[in-house]
Amino acid sequence: MYEILKYTIDHENGLLDLLTAEPDWDTYTAPDAIAVFRQSLRDGETLVCKDGDAYCGYLRAIKDGLGLYVSELYVGPPWRSRGIGRRLLDEIKQHNLDREVYVLSDEDAYYHNLGYRRIGSVFEIGLGNGSERPLGS
Repeated sequence: MYEILKYTIDHENGLLDLLTAEPDWDTYTAPDAIAVFRQSLRDGETLVCKDGDAYCGYLRAIKDGLGLYVSELYVGPPWRSRGIGRRLLDEIKQHNLDREVYVLSDEDAYYHNLGYRRIGSVFEIGLGNGSERPLGS
């Protein structure tokens, strides 16, 4: 039975163990990024999904006066295609009945398959120090 919980610092190690097993998520879990990521988990509106004692997924969102923006949704490979991503999204909507909920995504097909409507796109404008990444990187 899956359980969706509001993130607390007690979930930190289990969630990080799940994410460090996924090479594509090293942007967040690399030694030079981990402290910032830990703080963002605490500062954002974060939910975790557990299967017994195992962490199987999470969702992190950023809230402002205009809406709630889901910035990360992750489900570990053994738990995919079981409706966990949808459950996390449904739960975050239930926690925010008074505001619009948006997803910042590079997985458009996933959200389209869930029946969500695409209303725009996200573009990277560069780093705050003025440097830019080359196109395609």
